[in-house]
Amino acid sequence: MVPMSQVYCTKTSKVGTSRHIALGIVLLFLIGLVPSTTALPTPGFNGEASDAVVGRIFPEALQTNDYIGFFEALDGINLLEERFPGWVTYRETGQSYGLNNPAGGRDTFPVMIVEVTNPDSPIAYDDKVQLLFMLSIHGNEKGGREGGLRIIEDFARGMGMAQWTQQNGAGNGTMRDYLDFMTLIFLFPNPDGWAHDEPQYLTGTVEADPSSTVPVDPKCGNGVVFYCRTNGRAVDLNREVPTTGWYHEPYSALSEPESQAFANFVIENYKNLVAATDIHGMLWDDHYVLTLMPAGQADPHKMTQSTRMAELLKERLNTDPEFSEYRAAEVPGAWGGDVNDWGTVWDTISYTDSGFNGDWFFQNNGLDVPGYDIELAYNHITFDSQYELGAYFNHLHIQSTRQIIGTFMDAMAQDLQVAIDVKGTKTAVLANPVVVTNTDDTEPLGGWAAENPFDDAWDYANNDFYAAPQDYWTELKPYLKDEDAPGVLDELNPVDITAKKLARYSSLVIPGSAIQTIENDTAKIQVIYDWVQAGGHLVLTDSALKYLAKAGVTGEDGVDVVNLYAGYSNFFDRSHPLVSPIRGIARQLYEPVPLGFSVRSNAAPNWFVEESALPEGSTKLGWVPIPQSGDDDGLPWFVPDPEPPGAPDTSNINVGEIPLGEGRIRFIGSLLPDPSEEFYHPYGLDSYATTYSGNHLMRLFLDWEQVFEAPPALVTLKGVSYTPPQSVLPNSAGGDKEVDEKESPGIAPLTALLALGAAVFLARKRR
Repeated sequence: MVPMSQVYCTKTSKVGTSRHIALGIVLLFLIGLVPSTTALPTPGFNGEASDAVVGRIFPEALQTNDYIGFFEALDGINLLEERFPGWVTYRETGQSYGLNNPAGGRDTFPVMIVEVTNPDSPIAYDDKVQLLFMLSIHGNEKGGREGGLRIIEDFARGMGMAQWTQQNGAGNGTMRDYLDFMTLIFLFPNPDGWAHDEPQYLTGTVEADPSSTVPVDPKCGNGVVFYCRTNGRAVDLNREVPTTGWYHEPYSALSEPESQAFANFVIENYKNLVAATDIHGMLWDDHYVLTLMPAGQADPHKMTQSTRMAELLKERLNTDPEFSEYRAAEVPGAWGGDVNDWGTVWDTISYTDSGFNGDWFFQNNGLDVPGYDIELAYNHITFDSQYELGAYFNHLHIQSTRQIIGTFMDAMAQDLQVAIDVKGTKTAVLANPVVVTNTDDTEPLGGWAAENPFDDAWDYANNDFYAAPQDYWTELKPYLKDEDAPGVLDELNPVDITAKKLARYSSLVIPGSAIQTIENDTAKIQVIYDWVQAGGHLVLTDSALKYLAKAGVTGEDGVDVVNLYAGYSNFFDRSHPLVSPIRGIARQLYEPVPLGFSVRSNAAPNWFVEESALPEGSTKLGWVPIPQSGDDDGLPWFVPDPEPPGAPDTSNINVGEIPLGEGRIRFIGSLLPDPSEEFYHPYGLDSYATTYSGNHLMRLFLDWEQVFEAPPALVTLKGVSYTPPQSVLPNSAGGDKEVDEKESPGIAPLTALLALGAAVFLARKRR
């Protein structure tokens, strides 16, 4: 058994001394929860031996005596493929870097994919929608692959979750019936970290690349930890894909044979992907399962697909009877209470980075599909060698994975309808002419990306990029509705800023650096001021807060900017109608990395108004800190933007409202900054990277409301015009709760997704 003093932690959420105390308490508590089991054969009880006893090649967690080893998994998958041809298909994407064999040489292992579908369906394989599940990219985070192996067998044999009723009881068929038009793709990306548990590879097998500055996991080669986070070259495979934006240079995208294999294989072979997730593990948290939303530019449809799946998973996990003992217990910070919640990566685990697979799945330059990442607690070098206690955790990990995959299947079997009701308002946006592009660079791309031939499909040496903040409004406009007509959202140029033209609109938005087009034109500044005084509604974001000083609304020095880890706001009162219902876990308003801002330094701009400069009657909604001299929030795993001892300084207001005559000015200082080329960004930049909370705040500030119905406008997706495909998830996990018609029109027929046609799915250009 591994002494607790030797448990190696590289990932937890907001850890403190009280958490370590709580963990000790919960471990003692959990020993009493572990069901007694009959002693079973060793090593692992699985394969044909377990099939003869319990009717499963991969037994349930409480039916066996160990985690499933890499070679045991290969044997079991081969058995399933042999017995259920067509239902289970094993595919190799390539070979791993490998582990040193003490007998000599280095052994490599297959980077494998397992496909599951109904081979007897009348729908051809090439016409089926595809769902991708990446499992345990960190070898020591076992829960994803443990769950995935059981689920593969469930569907092959028609048992377990394959017998669940669709829509958690609200549908008519079983989950297995979905395989008539779905293919489930299970990706096992890190065989080295998994096989490191085998006796012949356990000690001294992970090689550090002497040319790399990436630190080696100290527990991956000394016999203390059985499974290993990295591959056999000590490289973290979750920093390995070509994500948009800033890239942390010690890491090098597609440098490893594993990432080269699966990234290219997925792009070349799966043209009908509609959703993807990446299941990880953490040491512990306030929740047993955390859902982490990906970072990147996303229109309302893709963003809503992801957030609705997150909310549905939360509802299901928090009511799942398998977690009743967890919910009933209460060891604060370690065990008990709600099973799941969701938010951005930074809001949930307190850091973010480049090269995340989950971000690449989501981003337009990656797989371009909705989804999220998952963190399972007690799934990170926890009880590797003590399965007697680990069995209960493993049981919950497997159940969590079943719920995750079931949620994705239910969601993608529906047609999600999303529109934004402008409720009679007429809005204009001052055009932002900024376009950030590599085409005007004076120096060529350098660094790893320039040297690596495997990333040429993404780097800007071979693919020009154009990042325009105005894209936020361009992509938003087709989703606007006003009763049965398209909603009004017009783009104005500086020449249009006249009293006559503004009189047509109830709202005007000046987003970020669009202010530069008029800030030195005192006549236009005054025209806007007079329009607001007469009843107009002005919304300012980011550097456009400078308008307040230019117009004399605040003092000349009342507006300033601070660079922080991310774009966010600490909300004073989440029940305020201009903020509610911003979720309790959320404060982040934009993602820094896709826009090019390094998270190894304070780089993300957050504009604010000094409290003393606000006019009387102003409403303060949110604030940002000013880091003290010497603070460094760029360290990995560090909770950023520390405050000095004592009460925090809440006087830097970055979200608020100012009354002006008959009108009002609302401002968000951290939402739509210009993308930055200051830091290394070999795979281009996104035009915007607003979070769910940032989008929601903007809708509230414009008096708009997101609704679940089709917009009246046509949308162009990569050259194909169509009414935005839409799918609505049931509000209730049980499917029997009455639903507000405004929130959800109900469940569309299961065939609706197919009816979208190949024009939508196959027109997606993937590089």
